Amino acid sequence: MNIDPLTEKYNTWSPYAFSGNRVIDSRELEGLEPISIHNNTRNLVIAVQGYAGSEPKYGSTQTQNAVKYAKNAGTDEGGLGKVLRFNDMLRRSQAGVFASGQGEATKKDVLSTIRDFKNKNENGNVILIGHSLGADNLVEMLNENKDIKVNLLITVDIADDWSDTNIPSNVENVYNFYNKNAGLLSLGGNKVKIDNPSVTNGTNIPLDTTHTDIDNDYSELFMDIIDKYIGF
Repeated sequence: MNIDPLTEKYNTWSPYAFSGNRVIDSRELEGLEPISIHNNTRNLVIAVQGYAGSEPKYGSTQTQNAVKYAKNAGTDEGGLGKVLRFNDMLRRSQAGVFASGQGEATKKDVLSTIRDFKNKNENGNVILIGHSLGADNLVEMLNENKDIKVNLLITVDIADDWSDTNIPSNVENVYNFYNKNAGLLSLGGNKVKIDNPSVTNGTNIPLDTTHTDIDNDYSELFMDIIDKYIGF
């Protein structure tokens, strides 16, 4: 009933085409552009970047869309944006990058993405990584939706006005990396607490860096953990 908001970007398509005219094999994660959710996808990898200075809009929190509203919300290719390397059909994996927010928009869009994936691939693996407010968004979302099972969660120096650091039992494995140099007046430096250690494997790992640089300084370490978990 409405013109696609990305009409100018995809001027070869009808402005009224839904899901790229592929309504059977594609789903629009945010109602904007088609992303195929394949039946044989085994791994969904989602990264939520740190706060970019402005609030992303609901339905447009993927970084390629959020950057239109906040110039600093684009994909950080030297940081968590590296998860896009896991868009690899040979390894049966798909990935996406989201901008974080202090409201509900990012949490809702990520949750919707996970539910779409699980509806199509019930036994697929969900792998999440977030930095700063992005990590807080993920932990908060998982505490609010305990029916969502996450196989691997990587939190990178969680930070918010009131950081969410309790890891619920719907998370199988968690790696929490934190800035060991954080002081009383600086962001980050938080360790996570595991609600049920009998079902969640977790560890807190200090890193020698700053809150702002931790995602870029150690991005390859984080990607290596995801890479080994996915396997081949």
